Amino acid sequence: MAFIPLSSLIDPDKVPSDGILFAWNINQDGTGSEISPDSMTDVLLNSGQSIWLHLNFSNTRVMRWLQASQLIPDELAESIHNDTGEVGYDAITELEQGALFHLQDFTMDFGQGSKSNNLDFESFWCYLTPNLLITGRLHPLKTLDRAKDQLIRGRLLPKSVHSLFHQIIDIRSVQLKAAIRRLADRIDSLEEIILSGNDLAADESIGTLRIQCNRIRRHFSAELDALRYLRKRNTPAFTHDDLEQLHEHSNELTSFLEQIDSLYIRAKVLQDEQTAHVAELNAKQLQVLSVMTVIFLPMTLISGIMGMNMEDLPGLKGSFFEVMLVMGLAGLLVYGGLKLKRIV
Repeated sequence: MAFIPLSSLIDPDKVPSDGILFAWNINQDGTGSEISPDSMTDVLLNSGQSIWLHLNFSNTRVMRWLQASQLIPDELAESIHNDTGEVGYDAITELEQGALFHLQDFTMDFGQGSKSNNLDFESFWCYLTPNLLITGRLHPLKTLDRAKDQLIRGRLLPKSVHSLFHQIIDIRSVQLKAAIRRLADRIDSLEEIILSGNDLAADESIGTLRIQCNRIRRHFSAELDALRYLRKRNTPAFTHDDLEQLHEHSNELTSFLEQIDSLYIRAKVLQDEQTAHVAELNAKQLQVLSVMTVIFLPMTLISGIMGMNMEDLPGLKGSFFEVMLVMGLAGLLVYGGLKLKRIV
């Protein structure tokens, strides 16, 4: 893999330090150190450094600096600047010097626990060359912040920018696996409630679970297609080992999407079961109302007739208890008929 000197790629103007979220110097022995924003320009001009540069693309000065410098090609800077964040089928763009990855990640759920069901996604970009990894995002994301934390704590020991890139994808895979497991646990819980004949709580919705499954599938399907396409092309920007790791990422993502499809089908079947349960409950309630209506129908008829107050109407001179007895007998007669027909 050809080595590209950074001094020939960047504009010597000072990097906008307020737009640098994190920068890390990578050594071949796996050690590294954080780079301060004030020394970023000098480090970038040092052609012997391998660097991870994490930028805040919501900072307009960063976008202007990227477009003015030659750290990334002009068309990519313009593409990032104009991108709406929607998922597209150009998740990976191959270039002569490297590749641009347009990936998805979980947004930070501030104030919520580690087991929250947050499944909101945002795009982040990775521009990967032999000795430079530039990542950028518009909003705080879990994977990149966790990678930063693990680097500082010494839990990640990348020996190259490519190694760091694969480790970032692995961190995202762990979070995606945890999210799928939480979805599966939630479906298991709701399945037990519904199949036991109980009603769901007012704040529970199986439709929400289906939406979440579909959201994961929609966001990561384009990325999977791009990884498969890149694997088939055997691009010279990646070594054989890199392509093998991308192939592993592709297989892992395929497994995740298959699990999501399975959960989606389970949620759909569960929603149909809930609909049938609600329909059966409504039918039973309507049956009770219908039976009560039929039983009281002759009693209502008798009370209506007796209330006509006509002079020659039989029974007008009888007592109240006699009328109630007749109405009660009529109701019992109808109930006995329904019982005989096994309607009740």
